[in-house]
Amino acid sequence: MPRETNRVTLHPTEKDQFGLPIPNVHFDDDVNDIAMRNHAYKHGAMVYDAIGASFIVRTPLGPSTHNLGTGRLSYRPEDGVCNKWGQTHDIENLFISDGSQFTTSTAESPTLTIVALAIRQADFIADQMAKHLEQSTFSLTLPLSPPIQNPRPIMIACVIHGATASFCFIVGFEPGICSI
Repeated sequence: MPRETNRVTLHPTEKDQFGLPIPNVHFDDDVNDIAMRNHAYKHGAMVYDAIGASFIVRTPLGPSTHNLGTGRLSYRPEDGVCNKWGQTHDIENLFISDGSQFTTSTAESPTLTIVALAIRQADFIADQMAKHLEQSTFSLTLPLSPPIQNPRPIMIACVIHGATASFCFIVGFEPGICSI
């Protein structure tokens, strides 16, 4: 369950190898989290007993969780990090495209929801770029190509599956790609 007291802060004195403050992750279970976990343990044990398990081991919680909620969506900046598009409240051109924008954990693996939000976000960014380009006229010259008058923006989203889902966005212009 979401709790305001669960948070990531920066350590006031300890630094990493690059001289940056290390993160402190603070997490406490809600009473409901404990009740749901105990319910799952109890009913899981009932299933194992029914199929003749000789012993049951409750696996303790470990560090293999989905990292969610550290940059959560919010209407107001004081309640979170980014708006409904994943655009940060403090830095206009910074977008969060992973599970950290979730306000709480999902019932299943968050990968498909992350992909859906990233695609929605890519459409929003492309739309905003197109509106910006419609308001200005300029030429963009690519090496060894003629100038492109009022280029149409394109965006490519890539999903890389691994321990966590990561995304890269390549923003460019047709008829060639000029990264920005």
